[in-house]
Amino acid sequence: MALERESGGVGEPVRGEAARSPSLTLQREPAATLNAVAALVVADALARQAQYEDAVKHLSEMAAQLSLSPDGAAVFDLRIIRWLRRLGQRDAAWVLVEGAQEHVRRAHREAKGALTAELTLLTARLSYDADPTKNANKINFERLGQQIDQAGSPKLLWELANLQALTYRRKLQALMARTVPPQLATLQRVNAQVNNSFCAALFWLAVADDPYHLQGVLVNYAYHLQWPLQLQHTALVQSAAVVFDVVKAWRLSQALIEKFDLPEDSAWDFIMLADLWLGHSGARDLMRNDWRLWPSQRSPAEAAFYERGVALARQTGDARQQVLALDRCAAFCKESSDWQRGVAALKERDDLIATCEQLAAQIDKEVLWAGGGRDWKKPLATR
Repeated sequence: MALERESGGVGEPVRGEAARSPSLTLQREPAATLNAVAALVVADALARQAQYEDAVKHLSEMAAQLSLSPDGAAVFDLRIIRWLRRLGQRDAAWVLVEGAQEHVRRAHREAKGALTAELTLLTARLSYDADPTKNANKINFERLGQQIDQAGSPKLLWELANLQALTYRRKLQALMARTVPPQLATLQRVNAQVNNSFCAALFWLAVADDPYHLQGVLVNYAYHLQWPLQLQHTALVQSAAVVFDVVKAWRLSQALIEKFDLPEDSAWDFIMLADLWLGHSGARDLMRNDWRLWPSQRSPAEAAFYERGVALARQTGDARQQVLALDRCAAFCKESSDWQRGVAALKERDDLIATCEQLAAQIDKEVLWAGGGRDWKKPLATR
């Protein structure tokens, strides 16, 4: 029995079964579809090598050339928004969100649920990134969770759990910063919410078989575990073994970079691991004893580690990351008596803070290790 074509010819409207499924392009002939797929493959490959600017440029140019369907245009928009966020270009990302909302509204009914959930999640993350402390409590996780459950995507499930963990951690930090400390049970409950959310994120990443994002979530998890150690908050440190767990999480994150040849594209990895090195002598001793587990330029015992962190922060264009990376670099130089390099890093840090009043308010809630002003050459505070 001969197969029968169910759609019209080139340029003709799609009918039959094909009309009931989403598509990247308006015309569903092979050439159009393959060109759209090729554009995504090239851009994704660039992004995997941390070449986000090139990925944005390529996909934007191809989107203008291809006859994308609303479904396809939404897919392209969502990719570009993610990469603009990684570049620290939040204003540009928000501009593109408006166009993405229109494309999602017009998308095929079978694609609309997944596209809506991803766009809602991305806008929540953009809002959180703009001011984590202020915006952490503004995200409607119940509504977002319902949308993602309907979409049924492991990728969105791990992203949701990771974002929940970050917002719970901010809530925990805010509670601990109060003049009148909350009850211990309250702290432990919120701390458990952070842990549970990270466990869920790691589970869904295991389902998705995604080493790239697993590495990033392991860094977030390691930082959550190390943070009470740095504050010496014994109520949240359940056992002496926690320091081993922290270092193990960091080692796993570094091993993923080596084993899967992942791009080195996040200044936060360097900022957070520097915090552990500067803030906990026990963890420092463990890392020194297993120096072979730390890849080149990723050992916080070396000046190259801090220089690399500053370089990555500059690439993002995000002033907050630059300030924190420069501060950690200055603190390491202070320990190493590298005064010239340390003073230069400190000056650049303080100049950045002085340029933005909003940034200064955010940084006021962060740990700055290097000190400042005339007291900079004095010993670091007891840790």
